Amino acid sequence: DEFVAIISADSQKIREIEQDFENVVQSWNIVSGQSLSISYGYATGEEFPNLSLSEMAKIADKRMYSSKARFYADKGVDRRMQARSGEEFSKENKMVSDRRE
Repeated sequence: DEFVAIISADSQKIREIEQDFENVVQSWNIVSGQSLSISYGYATGEEFPNLSLSEMAKIADKRMYSSKARFYADKGVDRRMQARSGEEFSKENKMVSDRRE
């Protein structure tokens, strides 16, 4: 899932929010014993004072996808292969379902 948050804060406050966010995710992973990863990106009016909100959202989106790509590269996971495996799994499930009908 993806979502957008529009936050009115200066650069320092954004860094604090980012750190708090990462701490909450890390704490959840420890407490739950599960692994949750979150990729995010942001753009600030201080960085891009002449851009519209829509243009800044596009930059934040690109940064989020870059973060996601770095995560998977660090883990040695090829997302394209996972997508293909998922497609093959869906086709196999459909075939099984068709046979049952």
